[in-house]
This record gives sequence, structure tokens and C-alpha cells, in this order.
Amino acid sequence: MNVGENTFLHVFNREKDLDHVFSKISWAFDRQLVLMKWFHRDAPTLEVCFGKVPFWIQVSNISIKSMTYAVGARIGKEIGDLLDVNAPRGGVNWGRFLSIKVAIYLERLMLSGK
Repeated sequence: MNVGENTFLHVFNREKDLDHVFSKISWAFDRQLVLMKWFHRDAPTLEVCFGKVPFWIQVSNISIKSMTYAVGARIGKEIGDLLDVNAPRGGVNWGRFLSIKVAIYLERLMLSGK
């Protein structure tokens, strides 16, 4: 349902579907970012704010000893608000890359596209 300029409302019939969709962020369609926001049905649509977007970032080509939560947290905090790092606290991620989940302010994304 269209509720404003480039703003649409979707109602999930099952909470399981809602959880699945929101756990798989970020979404894109036709090479465009699709922003989603959960809000209560009583909230006016004009009050729904899309200020930050969560992203998973992959950092590759770093030494194994640097693939730690502490290094990931430092990198993530430079990019945005740190949400998660795929390395155990006090341990090392033994993968090919370090994944860092951050929330980035939309204004920063738009300014970096200049």
C-alpha cells in the first residue's frame, strides 16, 4: 500500500515472516536500497524516520591476528554505530574475512555518493 512519496506499507500475516525479512537486512531492488522500518500500527506514517541503515561490511586481506572482535569494533566505530562483529570476544575469526555490522546515517551515504 502506497502511503506517501516512495513510502509503502506492508503488513505481515505471520510474525515468523516479519522476523525473517528483518533479519536479512539490507535489501535492494533494481540496484536501489530498500529501507524497512518496523513501527506500531498506531504510529502516524509521517513520524516513521529512516535516519540510519544497518549494513554488514566485509573486511578482507587482513592478517589472521587482526580478525578479532576488538579490531572489528574499531573499524566499525569509524564507519558508523557498531552493531555486531562476527568474531568471538577474546578470540579470532578463522574465516576469509571479518564481517562487521554497522548502522550508517543516510545523510553520510548520500554525501559519499558525490
